[in-house]
Amino acid sequence: MKLFGLWVAFLLASTYRCGEGLQFTRNPTNLTVSQGNKAMLHCAVEGESEPEIVWMKDGEKTHNAEEMYITVDPNHWETFYSVKSAQKLDAGKYWCAADFGGETVSSEPAWITVEGVPHFVVEPQDVAVLPGVPFNLSCAAEGPPEPVVVVWWIEEKQSGEPAPSPAVLSLPGINESIKIHCEARNVKGISVSRTGIVSIKGLPEAPSALHVIEVQESNVTISWTPGFNGYSPLMSCTVQVPRYPKVLPLLSPESLLS
Repeated sequence: MKLFGLWVAFLLASTYRCGEGLQFTRNPTNLTVSQGNKAMLHCAVEGESEPEIVWMKDGEKTHNAEEMYITVDPNHWETFYSVKSAQKLDAGKYWCAADFGGETVSSEPAWITVEGVPHFVVEPQDVAVLPGVPFNLSCAAEGPPEPVVVVWWIEEKQSGEPAPSPAVLSLPGINESIKIHCEARNVKGISVSRTGIVSIKGLPEAPSALHVIEVQESNVTISWTPGFNGYSPLMSCTVQVPRYPKVLPLLSPESLLS
């Protein structure tokens, strides 16, 4: 009889624990919205006691002021995740997690996809080339929605036909500086990239502001300001000093510059 009583108590305790178990009656569903429009996900859970319900995005708890929580009935609760004006950063994987007494259950995940005009991942950069030497520039943009095509512009004139992204512009060579940008297009509209400046490499200019800082018996300390580098990094600088008679150190430092 004592064993029977223990068995009944075990069954009752097990039933109580299972009754407190949480289960989702509604999972969020995938949602595709246009950029700037409202997005809303729904989630509902039931159990014996009210749980704490949070929304998760890409593995992290969200902090959205538009989240709502309502009691459907004493054992049923529903939560909403709302975004008034969806942007690219709102796209991702979402789910809700309910916790009570250390027991946590998670809903099925859902994805919010935000469609809009293309956004650039590669834009034309400022480069310097030798006169008449061929070179390439790259441009790439992504949706959603896809597909995305790229149109090149050289000095405000379209160059070639639209091409799928990513796109490469190959030029045979130029003899003067030009400005280049690209457009990215999909069914939602057009995005315009930054403008890249292609400059022609040339010889560096002479330095300026040359000054003698100190004159000693075996060395001279001087300073100068480098000239324009001709669109190429300055790798080295050579100072030429003519040999003078030994009486030269008696002269003023300014006389070395005359």
